[in-house]
Amino acid sequence: MDINVAMMAICIGAPLILMMFFMKPEGRILMFFLLMGFVACALSDIINVMLIENIEHYSDKTFTTYYAPIVEEIVKMVPILIYTIIKKNEIKDRVSIGMSIGVGFGVLENVFYMITNAAKISSIQWIFGRGFATGLMHAICTSIVAYMLGMAYKHRKIYITGTLAAFAMAVTYHSIYNIMIKTEYSNIILFMPIVTYAIIFYREHRNKIKNYIENKRQEKSA
Repeated sequence: MDINVAMMAICIGAPLILMMFFMKPEGRILMFFLLMGFVACALSDIINVMLIENIEHYSDKTFTTYYAPIVEEIVKMVPILIYTIIKKNEIKDRVSIGMSIGVGFGVLENVFYMITNAAKISSIQWIFGRGFATGLMHAICTSIVAYMLGMAYKHRKIYITGTLAAFAMAVTYHSIYNIMIKTEYSNIILFMPIVTYAIIFYREHRNKIKNYIENKRQEKSA
């Protein structure tokens, strides 16, 4: 591999690390987990390359369906799992933290694919797919995991099963996307992460949205 993802993570991440010292604590936490997404992407690339070199009867479809989702979701879940255990049930903005890891992962992966597949980038669909679908898909998976782990920790008896359920859901979502994106339904599946994102966004901000709508109604009636 001519271009190393780990080297890209350092080059892009170094300025962001320096910028953290000028940020407020809340933003610093999200930036930290964004950088953890870079680390997860680099580690996933190393593991995936090792698997590709050692898998018998390798095929791109089999790898992207079964192996890649498992590897990537495990690596992305580790920082969330550690943070949940350390902070216990005091974690705030779990979804935002999970989203930050996924966004970091997706950003680095997109940059890598753009560099290594520069000659193949010839359609708006490819650009739209990488930016608003594939990259967002990683963020959706980690935000789901972060939310479910937080919920599971509040009920200690189901923490292990809750962790496994969160992991299984993320892998399933990831695998479905990888399978469908290479079929004749690829144009439709591109909207799956966007719709999921809209649902999560509404759930996280529904009170603000309702208050905004209510305020607008009162302004019109006044």
